Amino acid sequence: MSNVQKGFIVLLFTCCVIVYSNQLLDYFLFSRFLAVSILALIYISYLILKPGKIRSGFSLLDAVLSAFVLFSILSISWAGEQSEAILNAQKWSLVLALYFIFVFINWQIPKEQVWGYLSRVSQIFTTLILALVGYSLIVIFRKEGFSNEALYNLQILFGHKSLISSFIFLLLPLNLLAGFRESMRWPLLLLTAGQIATILILQSRAVYLSLFLFLIIMGVYLYQIRQDWKSEVNLRTISIILVILGAGFFFLLQDSGFRQRLDVTSYLKSQTATERQDVWRMSKPLIRDHLLLGVGGGNWKIEFPGNGIEGSYRMQDQNVIFTRAHNDFLEVLAELGLVGFLNFLAIFGLGMRSLHRSKARFPWQTRMLLTGLLGYIVASLIDFPKERIEFLCILALYLGLIEINLPRQKKSSVTMVNPRVIYMLLALVMAFNIYTGISHYRSERITGLMLKARSAEKWQAVIDWSEEAESFWHHLDPSSVPIAFYRGVAYYHLKQFEKAEQAFLEAHHYTPFNFHVLNNLATVALEKKDFDEAITWLQEALRINPRFEDALYNLSYCFVMQGAYENARETLESVPGESARKVLFRQEILRMQNQNIN
Repeated sequence: MSNVQKGFIVLLFTCCVIVYSNQLLDYFLFSRFLAVSILALIYISYLILKPGKIRSGFSLLDAVLSAFVLFSILSISWAGEQSEAILNAQKWSLVLALYFIFVFINWQIPKEQVWGYLSRVSQIFTTLILALVGYSLIVIFRKEGFSNEALYNLQILFGHKSLISSFIFLLLPLNLLAGFRESMRWPLLLLTAGQIATILILQSRAVYLSLFLFLIIMGVYLYQIRQDWKSEVNLRTISIILVILGAGFFFLLQDSGFRQRLDVTSYLKSQTATERQDVWRMSKPLIRDHLLLGVGGGNWKIEFPGNGIEGSYRMQDQNVIFTRAHNDFLEVLAELGLVGFLNFLAIFGLGMRSLHRSKARFPWQTRMLLTGLLGYIVASLIDFPKERIEFLCILALYLGLIEINLPRQKKSSVTMVNPRVIYMLLALVMAFNIYTGISHYRSERITGLMLKARSAEKWQAVIDWSEEAESFWHHLDPSSVPIAFYRGVAYYHLKQFEKAEQAFLEAHHYTPFNFHVLNNLATVALEKKDFDEAITWLQEALRINPRFEDALYNLSYCFVMQGAYENARETLESVPGESARKVLFRQEILRMQNQNIN
């Protein structure tokens, strides 16, 4: 491998692990999107300008991955919120660019060199991750003790304990890709043990399943070739490693939370499983209504509440906003319909097929890549790796490694376009990514300033910052709340109700099923004494969330002002619980009714 190729891989891992910006609300997303896009553009430009042969022909995996990216781009045309669909397509175009880069880097290089160098780089970054995560865990446990609740405060490097655990797992097969060389056997065994121990401590059930599959696949394979390695293994070394892992596992078993998370049957009863099942259930009508083409890339979070969120306590009563389906396959089905979903499945299906075809030539590497791909699939079924740039980079890396392992056959490769043309197109897309990435970065940084001004009730500053934060590429904050919504709230507090209404209508355009936006539109209508309009907005808000207290109180007030006291009382009684506010409101309805009679 050339120094340029080696440097690209090191810088890519650096972007995925180290790059972040605390000026952003989401420290990792746009900082890594921008950094990886810049890196990809530089290397693609190098490929275009570099003299020499370029791999000819396009494999089936090339074509299917390219088709998925093109369909994501096409979905922009029917997406309700186009800026989110554009960003979704840009993420997948980044995967495609990295995939082609990996394939080009490796197609003429002896595979042993690729595996060896990639393993060394992965081991170095794994060591860094384990050191930083380990230190943070010590700090957290000293303050709060060992518990799953305390682990949610671990946000280093990737933002969430499940994402940290998943990334550590996905590095495990890469670390072992070159096998256990004699000179590195002890350090690699200790590193592997450290990864497994950290995964167990972080208590992510999805990663537990991935780790279980890894151990089963490798256990079966090692048993099949036991005669080949028995004489080379130092039993004392293996015994020491097993004792250390066993002691650590026994220590973790003392925690009731850890024991519970090991119990597969308890997962379906847990809060996280219940919430996921609620979200998946509520996504079914959306999928049914847009079965063929979906609602457009990146638009699940906007369209999802449209069929109502009744039945979810946290969504209804605690205003928790779900911006992801916590199942990438389900989300792709909702956003890109059956066409995109089958294309998405085909990417993984072809990856598995390629691994099956190359297992005889590279039995160890094939199983490593298989466990990594399965780990990514498991994470996709429970969490949201397709939303995170570092996970998309790892997916592109796995697909690229799988592709170069496959023996190339003329009948499986076609040449329809000059490869340099493909690289030029990808270079243009990466340049576009950088342009919009800078805009996203700037907008999100300013959105953070806007939210600080809102907390301080500096309403004119909120208006100024919101106008500066918004652009064609950026309309929502990381919680999918329109920036225009905050501007409307500021205008409302300044009693500039016409401007508040315009801002809320703009927010409603971007998120038509946000019940807070609908309630605020009703509030402005109440200021105009237009009770019929207010009732229309409130009924829509309550269709989405029948337990939304602010809307119920406002609707009850509308009925009172129209003299419909029975409707007002009936609406009031729909307010959950029995609060002091509810009692006073009930008394006020009675007082106004008696006053009207007299």
